[in-house]
Amino acid sequence: NYKEIYSTISKHINENDSNDDFYLDNFIIQLITSFKKIHCIDIKVIDEKTAYEVFITVNAKNDPLTSFDLTKTLVLNQIDAKTKTDEDKWNNIIVNINNEVKGITPQSFLRYYWIGKYEFVQDRMLFDSIQRHGAYDNPLDYKKKDFIPRKKRAENKKLFYKNLVDELDRSSLVLRNIKKSDVHYFKENFGAKRGQQIASSLEQINKFETVKQPYIYILSLINNALISKNKVDSDTFLHVTRAVSKIIRSIEVFSFEFHILAGGQANKVERTVYSNYGKELYNINDNIGKNKKWHEKWTVHQVRKISDILEKTLSTHLRDNDSTISDMVSNLRYDSKKTVSIRYVFEKINQVLHNQNHLSFNSNASIEHILPQNPKKWGLEPKEIKDYVHSIGNLVVIPGTLNNDLSDSSFEDKVNGVKDTKKQQINKLSDDQTAVNQELWGNLKKTLEESSVWNENDIKKRAKKIGELFHKAVSKYKGS
Repeated sequence: NYKEIYSTISKHINENDSNDDFYLDNFIIQLITSFKKIHCIDIKVIDEKTAYEVFITVNAKNDPLTSFDLTKTLVLNQIDAKTKTDEDKWNNIIVNINNEVKGITPQSFLRYYWIGKYEFVQDRMLFDSIQRHGAYDNPLDYKKKDFIPRKKRAENKKLFYKNLVDELDRSSLVLRNIKKSDVHYFKENFGAKRGQQIASSLEQINKFETVKQPYIYILSLINNALISKNKVDSDTFLHVTRAVSKIIRSIEVFSFEFHILAGGQANKVERTVYSNYGKELYNINDNIGKNKKWHEKWTVHQVRKISDILEKTLSTHLRDNDSTISDMVSNLRYDSKKTVSIRYVFEKINQVLHNQNHLSFNSNASIEHILPQNPKKWGLEPKEIKDYVHSIGNLVVIPGTLNNDLSDSSFEDKVNGVKDTKKQQINKLSDDQTAVNQELWGNLKKTLEESSVWNENDIKKRAKKIGELFHKAVSKYKGS
């Protein structure tokens, strides 16, 4: 930093007329005036841990030096990196995360990896935890009153940090593929069927942009699955692939129901579920070759632990809020922030109950109101329908072009068709061949024939039905 300041001042002087005494005098006066505005604070601390905590606290409103930055310096110094190989690995981590992973910073990645393998800590204590694990053979005993640190031997300390760089490098690539839900990557590593299932679930999880905590566990899960793949035969690994697929499906549904739908707080699961069970996976893999029924631990881990604790967490939250998933789905209403939720509900019903397993609504699909927001052609005023027009019972996901064609058409025209004179064709809801929409069209046609109207009562009945169908779909989905 001092060198950079010196270079900046020298460059500034050299770029101007250094023979101009008036300019130089004036510049020096301005410089001294600026220096006088700097306030220095002397804070005495007893150890590096406290120093780091103070630094993070006083620097929080500016641009803090993160645990990721500090860890880089620590690691490269400890392994005595004399070649560019190790530094290149660290830079590769930054590239993988910054350029390829949307919504997760290198600092967050480091913490997710760390608390999914070693120890749960908050951001401000992360660097201290890494230092402690690198320095001692008993790093988790430090909170005990009679803690006596057992220092690592120099060669073991160096090996720890060397391995850490390698693991972070590999893990950054794994997280990149998780966030990209790269189907080719997962098919290659987990087989065609399970790889497709895993990638499809990850694609959905990645759409829940506000939900970050599952990546703690998912990163540990994929890392440990790949570790086991290199240590067991292909038949045994099939048990692992099946478990991974089911676990990620459970996390997918839980993320939607608990976080997105029910507004469950992240701190309810970050430590007790994702961190704790992520660490347990590494313990399971440590026993590869020591236990003939090792692969059953993956199944037990999936069925009796992760799935069960997620279900218990969700059930407790719903009970405390006196609600059900079916009711919350039925009460979903259209707004710009709920489009992901509405699309997810219809996708799951269509995929599971109509056997269109891999169908996802493409980015061009849009949400259409059956009863339009501007109901002039229905003989209604917007104020008459404001309480129910945005209900999920009045919504359907269709191609954007079809939505534009139908727009504010009457109920009869939406069912029987609207003539497009430019394209010389008839556009109607049944043009979309998605199974769930074909079923809807059949019901709308029946309603048109019987009563000629689509009203508040029809919308409420359909909303309730959608809630029931979604609950049935995700229950079947998690068990498949």
